Amino acid sequence: MPLWRIYHPDNYFTASEKSTLARSITTLYTHLLPAFYVEVLFIPMPASSMYVGGEQRTDYVRLVGEHIARNFDGDKERMLKMMQRVTAAVGPVMKDKGAHWEAHIDQTPYELWTIGGMQPPQPGSDAEKLWKKENRAVPY
Repeated sequence: MPLWRIYHPDNYFTASEKSTLARSITTLYTHLLPAFYVEVLFIPMPASSMYVGGEQRTDYVRLVGEHIARNFDGDKERMLKMMQRVTAAVGPVMKDKGAHWEAHIDQTPYELWTIGGMQPPQPGSDAEKLWKKENRAVPY
């Protein structure tokens, strides 16, 4: 699962902007993963709680991605390419907002992940293809 947490000042994004960001982030993965694997959480913060370099920022947005379903296995070229894709996906909204934004991706071992108490199918397996087709977790 890619899990993205977007920390932002209260009322910073409109519902439409949130939808655009969630769809853009989801699209980064659907060539490979079931869409329901992708989760995007918008976490509003009081503007008085956001600081960069010791200074309060009312335009700061922090995007934190977590990769579990797939990892980069140390492939630096793939890592850099992914960050370019993230920038292309979210950059237009951030630019339009005049946001000061930052993003990073953490990697969690696949074995430490379940959906509905089930261990997801192995990458590329027939069961994972079924999950992608159904766009939900089903017993396998």
